[in-house]
Amino acid sequence: MTSLKQALKYTFLHPRGLANRALYAALVRLAPAARGALLDLGCGRKPYADLFAPYVTRHVGLDVPVSIHGRAALDLIGSALSLPLEADSFDTVLATEVMEHVPDPGLMLAEIYRVLAPGGVLILSVPLHEPLHELPYDYYRFTPVALEYLLRGNGFTVEQVERRGGSIVVVAYLFCAFLYRVYGATGYPNALKMRPLAGPLLVTVCLFIQMVAARLDRLVEDEFDTLGYALVARKTR
Repeated sequence: MTSLKQALKYTFLHPRGLANRALYAALVRLAPAARGALLDLGCGRKPYADLFAPYVTRHVGLDVPVSIHGRAALDLIGSALSLPLEADSFDTVLATEVMEHVPDPGLMLAEIYRVLAPGGVLILSVPLHEPLHELPYDYYRFTPVALEYLLRGNGFTVEQVERRGGSIVVVAYLFCAFLYRVYGATGYPNALKMRPLAGPLLVTVCLFIQMVAARLDRLVEDEFDTLGYALVARKTR
């Protein structure tokens, strides 16, 4: 989080602040599993480079040639379904919020398995609740059962799983996302024309909702819902 814009993403002033904080907190707990050369698959702007820097010796970012995040941080261009890399060439693969955008998750995991060295680790995050985004490349949402099935079928053993918030975070995040889509976003066919004070009012309402939800979520024990999962899986076969 080296810039003001990056830091703002993790405050409740940001429409995704609640979700961004939950994902970052999960990755903080998983980051110590990383080691050696790291491939950041679907890296975008490499938002987690500083987080993983203490644990890895090299951080290589790969993404598709056309992305909403641009190409400034890319080291390699390629597809998760056909990685332009040699077998056993990385110790760690990081893939955050990528697998839902891939039409064949099994093939993506097979490619990750191929480029990981023996005993290498995959640090993966996927959504369970997320509005449609980056259409038409939005294919899946994942339960923990589906993740275990896909990973085991492609030679991985799941070692650690982190939930990204509970039911209250889910409800608050989806409600704020709805408000921003309808009243604050451009490019949506159902977005209403905003009055001059609608923007500050929208930020204030969602700031309050996210702050309250973050506190209440800690008091509610509910393992049956979450925004998504982050996990560590090891190449074992």
